[in-house]
Amino acid sequence: MDRAQIIFMNIVLLVCLACGTAWAQQPQASRTVTDYRIAYGVWNPSRAIQTQQQDNGRTVDTQIVEAPSDGGRQVISDTEQETIQVDANTVRVVQRLYAPSNGNRKPYQVTEEERHTGPGSRESVVRSISTVDADGHSQVLERDIEETDSTTPDVRETNTTVLRLVAGSLVPVQKFEQTERSNGDSAEVQQKMLALDGSDHFQVVQVQRSVVTQANDGQTTDRAFYGNDGRAQLTLIDQTTGTEWKSGDTQREKSQTFSVNVPGRTPDDHLHLVQQQSVQTVAAPDGSTLTETQVRDVNPGAPEDGLRLTTLETEISRPIGKFQTENHREVRSLDINRDLPITWEEDSRVTTKPQ
Repeated sequence: MDRAQIIFMNIVLLVCLACGTAWAQQPQASRTVTDYRIAYGVWNPSRAIQTQQQDNGRTVDTQIVEAPSDGGRQVISDTEQETIQVDANTVRVVQRLYAPSNGNRKPYQVTEEERHTGPGSRESVVRSISTVDADGHSQVLERDIEETDSTTPDVRETNTTVLRLVAGSLVPVQKFEQTERSNGDSAEVQQKMLALDGSDHFQVVQVQRSVVTQANDGQTTDRAFYGNDGRAQLTLIDQTTGTEWKSGDTQREKSQTFSVNVPGRTPDDHLHLVQQQSVQTVAAPDGSTLTETQVRDVNPGAPEDGLRLTTLETEISRPIGKFQTENHREVRSLDINRDLPITWEEDSRVTTKPQ
């Protein structure tokens, strides 16, 4: 599987998962066809077809990626996700990945998740990932057990244990501890990742912390990532600060990332500016939007020169009638000649209407 194929599969998966939320109670259907064109790879151009059917507490999402083959197209990725509202407190999600072969559609990986809501906002999630062989026999490779509870009205804690198949048995190999805390206009989330050390004890190896503060016209965000410095100590590795605000029909976002890891420079345990990103979205009276994203990064060949524009992305979305939306997105990337040619382009049309 080459780089282009991986990109196509990941993008379609993220878009499909984003569609997974339930709509209104009446039956709904949608179909999205996206054509991708990139400047490299044999899977070019490629097409993604996504559909969603929602009816009576059951939603089925499908995603198929096609690539050129002998003058036609062949399926290189086929995924189906089924979401069922079992009862008022239970949701079950089953995702199947299919490997097209000789016209047969057989799953090779299945992810099953059951989410249950209990009294006092308690939640529990059990998620299993299994592989399926050619004879239809399944083997669980990973199981995640997640428990969430509100310790106080302003604090929610989530503990996750990850079990993986080791020597024929599922054993704990990783843990996550997440704390969500609200305080007036601010919301803080801290997540710790724990892994086994040489003595089979769980030790904290990473910590991520984010604080979002609401303002009159937008919000500010502060994210920090702490990692193991090689001396069994956690140290600040990356920090990102950002602001979002709206003025009239224009939404703007700006962020700066500082890191101890600077491309082309030996780490010195100090934070340095390594990236700036700006996003501007303008909404028109007819419902269309224009979004422009600019990314500036450090030049690895001359880090002392500061940041340079490396990515320019534009996306246009237009409504067509009552049930359709047309989207066009293109990405320009800095090349060795210091030009910004188009390296990624996609067109999609979304059709959404009651059945």
